[in-house]
Amino acid sequence: MQKLNLTLNISALAILVLINTTSFAATKIASLTDGEIIGIYNQVNSFDVEMALLATTQSSSDKVIQLAKSVSNDHRSVRIQAAELAETQSIVVSIPEIRQAAALQFYKASVKLSAMKGAEFDRAYLLHEIKFHTNAMKAVKNTLLPASQDKVLKQHFQTVLPHFQHHLQQTINVAQELGYYQYQEK
Repeated sequence: MQKLNLTLNISALAILVLINTTSFAATKIASLTDGEIIGIYNQVNSFDVEMALLATTQSSSDKVIQLAKSVSNDHRSVRIQAAELAETQSIVVSIPEIRQAAALQFYKASVKLSAMKGAEFDRAYLLHEIKFHTNAMKAVKNTLLPASQDKVLKQHFQTVLPHFQHHLQQTINVAQELGYYQYQEK
């Protein structure tokens, strides 16, 4: 029961990281600059890269390790694309101060996950990633995409959303195969 509570707490922290993005953006959507949008986007992608890299060292499952490597590579690629986009569009990237809370919450979640190994880690990591990708897609669709002014940035978001959906589905598949998750369509 203690392991389940710890897993739920980690998942709750991960959700709070992304809820802070959408709550902040919902109240300040009109005031976000494209530079802040890219900054938030890069921060969230960095969070996922860090968690994936942690999974490559803490997991006992080849499937989880393979998934984590794929997620890490893809999100690093997205960060490079966002940097190139900012450069070509002359967008100055910044992270809004309110995102410090998200960074702290991410740190706390990663500390908890890093204390786990093997099957315990695999379950917590996969559940974290399912919630993370679900909320990241919502944040991009409902907050970052509508707030962006730059047409190239909007196109980038529309291009990467199917890839985030693919990561989510891959994660669900691995979690189901390992018996950690029963996916229900909503």
